[in-house]
Amino acid sequence: MIDKKKRSRIINAAVVCVLALLCVAEIFIIASYTASFEHENAAKHFSNGTRYAQITVLLPESADFTVDKIMYFRYNLEKALVEKAITSGSENGRLYADAYSAVEDASVKSESARSTSARVTYIGGDYELFHDEFRTLPKIEKDVNHDRVLLSRSAAWQLYGGTELYDLPVTIGEDSLLVGGVYDDYKGKAYEEYYGDLTSVTADIHRDPDRAVTCYELLLVNPVTDFAKNMVKDCLEVEDGTCVIIENSARFSALENIKRIPRLLSADETLPTGVDLTPEEMMARRGEKVASALTALLLVTAIYPAIWFFILLLRLIKLIKKLADRLIIGKIKDKLSYS
Repeated sequence: MIDKKKRSRIINAAVVCVLALLCVAEIFIIASYTASFEHENAAKHFSNGTRYAQITVLLPESADFTVDKIMYFRYNLEKALVEKAITSGSENGRLYADAYSAVEDASVKSESARSTSARVTYIGGDYELFHDEFRTLPKIEKDVNHDRVLLSRSAAWQLYGGTELYDLPVTIGEDSLLVGGVYDDYKGKAYEEYYGDLTSVTADIHRDPDRAVTCYELLLVNPVTDFAKNMVKDCLEVEDGTCVIIENSARFSALENIKRIPRLLSADETLPTGVDLTPEEMMARRGEKVASALTALLLVTAIYPAIWFFILLLRLIKLIKKLADRLIIGKIKDKLSYS
């Protein structure tokens, strides 16, 4: 028969082992879940050995942040980097890369006057660095004529009843453009909420450079924590409180997940007037809550194993100290016996 003391130790050991395995499983789930947000990991793909941060700036149309102002921001940023003697150690030799977009709801028509109500995203810069679904598509923002447009599959079917549409004409409002390619419809709850009954169309913002940019995305060298974010704040020259600046590359770290736990039951942050969230940002904000809830569960699960770990650690320290004392005292006695 096993006595009660031994039985208690066996039960404790079993409970600790089960909870420890649950902790490992929860850590794996959190890591896998946060890694699934591809849009938030652009800095990792771009780094090439140099530390970069990914920054997103969401602005209202009233900020009038046009392509010209982006050029001026780049000038300020490059000047500030030179002043701080910041150089890139990566093979691509780039200290930063950026992309920008504006959104408009419009009627898009085909050559035969078939139409679709679409949410048109006007893009510029290295858009494919931040949106991997565009990496295999024609880079319309690089086209010298600025007359290319990309259609989602649903838009393509509504306009032409097919997807092989290269060089076929479409009009957005009064503007005549040519189809450059077709991409898969976005999937996920955030995209469904964002587009509703509208189809998705992507066009080149340089067709109308005076259009107000509402989402500016940046990959910037980040030698120390918050360097990139602070550089953006200093060089942006946008009035405080009118925009939202997010550091995507740090939002799912263990420390940030823990910091957000007390705010899990709080109301969502109020956005500045005129600022709208992109579908990617909507998904990321929901992901923050899930990641923080999972982290809270992990911390609760880890309490009991942690207590027993420290108890065992203290016992081990006492045992080592006891053995050390015996050895030392034994040596002293041996020396005294020979003297």
